[in-house]
Amino acid sequence: MDEKRFPSELCDQTNVRFPAGMRDELKAAAAKSGRSMNAEILARLGTAQKTLRDEFAMAALPEILRHWIEVESANTEDDEARVNAQNVSRQAYAFADAMLSVRSEGAR
Repeated sequence: MDEKRFPSELCDQTNVRFPAGMRDELKAAAAKSGRSMNAEILARLGTAQKTLRDEFAMAALPEILRHWIEVESANTEDDEARVNAQNVSRQAYAFADAMLSVRSEGAR
């Protein structure tokens, strides 16, 4: 009999190896959130995670904002300030991209 009885039997399956202790962490987190371990893993995979690029951008942001506040924010209107804030974000990610580029060159 090849007939599937449960919807979960139609799903793709894979085996996963966890580092020491991670399975216990997942089990505890699943129990705390009232989910199965499978549901906990899927919830974590589905959650947006910060990338290394995001981390680098966040690291660059304080200095960019300090410069913006000291130099560029004087006498700006609200609409102009909003555009400037978008530019600050773009600059932060430009720094992040440059850091990632240098990082990948160093790995060669």
